[in-house]
Amino acid sequence: MKVLIAVISTRTPPYGEMIHTSKATWDSVDVPSVETIFYVGEPASPLEDRVIGVPMPEGYRTMGYKNLLAWQWMLHNLEFDFMARVNASCYVHKARLLAHCQTLTPENYLAGSIYQGDEKRATWLWGGHQFLMSRDVVQAFVDHPEVWNHSEMDDVALSHAATALGVPFVHGDHACAIDPVGEGWRVVSTNGNNFEFTDWMAVQMLDTQHFFRCKIDLRRHEDAIVMRELFKHLTL
Repeated sequence: MKVLIAVISTRTPPYGEMIHTSKATWDSVDVPSVETIFYVGEPASPLEDRVIGVPMPEGYRTMGYKNLLAWQWMLHNLEFDFMARVNASCYVHKARLLAHCQTLTPENYLAGSIYQGDEKRATWLWGGHQFLMSRDVVQAFVDHPEVWNHSEMDDVALSHAATALGVPFVHGDHACAIDPVGEGWRVVSTNGNNFEFTDWMAVQMLDTQHFFRCKIDLRRHEDAIVMRELFKHLTL
C-alpha cells in the first residue's frame, strides 16, 4: 500500500512558510510507503525538494484548475494507491494515515467531513478536514475536467464533481480542528472527541486522528505555532 500526501500550497506569505514548517515537523518523520508532494501555482517549476509548481495563477477561482494540473502530473509520475489531499495548514500523522489506508479497499473511495445539503446546495465534503481518495477517483477527476465547476469553492466543486461522476463519499472520522478559545484551545473532532485545553500535553488524547487542522482564522501566522506544538506533543 502506497500513500501520497498532496498538499495544496502557495509561495505567497504567510502560506509559503507553512511548507517549511510542515517539512520541519510532521513531514520530517520518515514513514515507508508514504510520500509527500507540495504543489503551488505560478511560476511553474519542476519537482524540487518535494515542491512542484504548475502553470496556473494562484486564487480561489483557479484552485480547481491547479488541482487538476497537479494531480495529472502525480498520476503520470508517482505510484500510489491513495491520495490524501490536504491543505497547507494541516498537520498529518503519517503512520496513522498509512495504517488507516491499509484497512481500505483502494477503489472508488472518497472520504471527508460530510455536510448535508439543502434545497440550494447538494451534500458536500468540507475541505477543512481534508480529503482521502483512491487513485482511480483521482484519475476520474483528471479524465473528466468538464464536471468541475470552477465558479464554486474548491471543496464544494470537488464534491459535486464526484456526484456527477457517480463516486460516493463517506464520512471520515479521523480528523480534528484545533481553534483558539479564551486563554486556551478547543478541539473539535469528526469522531466526537471534543474538548478544551490549556496544556498542549492534552493533545495526546487525540490518539486516532491523522489529520489536524491548524488554521487560525484571521491570525494565519499562528498556524505554524500550532503545527510545532503538535509535533512536540503528539506520539509519533
